[in-house]
This record gives sequence, C-alpha cells and structure tokens, in this order.
Amino acid sequence: MFGDAALAQQMTKWVRTNAVMNDEIHGELFGGGGCCGQEKSMLSVASMDDGEIVCGCNGVTKGAIVSCIQDGCTTVDAIKMSTGATRSCGGCKPVVEQILQFVLGDNYDGSAKKEGICGCTVLGRDEIVAAIRDMRLTHVLEVMHVLNWKNPEGRSKCRPAINYYLGMLWPSGHEDEPESRFVNERLHANIQKDGTFSVIPRMYGGVTSPDELRKIAEVADKYQVKMVKLTGGQRIDLLGVDKEDLPKIWGNWICPQATATPKRFVP
Repeated sequence: MFGDAALAQQMTKWVRTNAVMNDEIHGELFGGGGCCGQEKSMLSVASMDDGEIVCGCNGVTKGAIVSCIQDGCTTVDAIKMSTGATRSCGGCKPVVEQILQFVLGDNYDGSAKKEGICGCTVLGRDEIVAAIRDMRLTHVLEVMHVLNWKNPEGRSKCRPAINYYLGMLWPSGHEDEPESRFVNERLHANIQKDGTFSVIPRMYGGVTSPDELRKIAEVADKYQVKMVKLTGGQRIDLLGVDKEDLPKIWGNWICPQATATPKRFVP
C-alpha cells in the first residue's frame, strides 16, 4: 500500500543520481502543490528524460510511451498493447496514466481509462468490494454469478483478486479457496516463462546448515534441476523444475517456500 506516490518516479531519479537536497527539491516534496498530488504528478512526468525507464519489467521508456501516444494510442490498454508497459506487474500504470494525461492535455478523456479488474467484468476493485460488502457475498463463484461475470468460472487474474477481497472483508468467516490463489501460491513455486518452475527453500538471512545444503543438492540431482543460483535475498533458487515434480520435491523438505522477490498484489 502507498500513500501519495505522485513523485515516486522523480524520487527514484534523485536517488539514482545521488541528488543533493536543496531548496528546489525540498519545495517539490513539501511545498504547496495541487490537490491530491495532481500538479506534482504532471511536474514529475514533465521533468522525466525520454530515455528514462517507466516500465522496468519490459524496459519501456518514457520516450517510447510518448511516441506511442503521438501515434494515436489514447488509453492505457492501447499503450500496453503497443509497448508492453503495464503488461507485467502493473506497478508503472499510474505513471503511464500521468504521461498519457500530460501528452494529451485537454484532449485527455479521464472516463476512457476506466477498466475492469480483468476481461470478465467492467467492474473495478472498489465496485466489487462494495458489492461484496453490501450484499454479504462470501464465495468466489457467488461473487462472479451475482455480478454477472462474462466467464462464469473466472480467470487466473480475477479469481485470486476476488478471493483476496473476500478474505479482506470477512477475515474471521471467509474460508480461503486454494484453487483461487495465484499459481505460484498454489504450487509453492514461481512459474517461469518456459512453463517450468523455480523452487526456493527459505533461508533466514542467508543462514543455513551443511545438512540443509546436502538436502538441496540431493533434490537438485534427483529431479535433474537445470540450474542452481543464489538470489539477491541470500537464498538458493532451483530453476527448471517440472510441475509434476513439485509435490515430490516439497515432500522431501520440512522448511517452507520463500520467494525470490516480494510478491505484490495488483488487482
């Protein structure tokens, strides 16, 4: 969860360039500014260089997004299809929207950016949460049925979202639905682009034991793991594991699974 993230991109740039705090930067951070960070947002994207990366997942720069908009893309979805920005984790979506508004100016149509949480519905997060609360809905399939989902079974994006909303609204009464979790959470592994998985046994602070290292090596040999690497979080990542081997691999371990990077929920 974030508060006012309007200057996030600019702050990242200041940190990356080792900028020294001065009156100008202090004024941008704590000075007047517009309501809800709107003016700060416009100033932030206006000051970005065209070569600055907006979407870190797919390497999309501000210049590429601006060119895309100038070529006729007028919605975030159109920019996503053209450049790949926002296609992965979605964390750059607010900045993409700000660039879109900045480039289009008075031609920006705020109503055009309204999107459902997936292609199954036109409803956004707040509308779904309000409906669950007001109608006392308690199950994923019930929510999709009552709210007229286009796909009655939902998809891999919306089912975990609804499951999360239910747990958030009814923490004591909601029974978690494992089949509605993200694939990584269901299988205790991280899916890769080629369809195989990575398995990361948890190591607190990178501390382990000879027995644990031997166990990792034995599992890697037994299941013909294609690559073993150290992660930035001081853990060992087993890459290239086949889906059918996951239950057997975890059956040989008593330690829980860890993640290579913090998971973000982006409904």
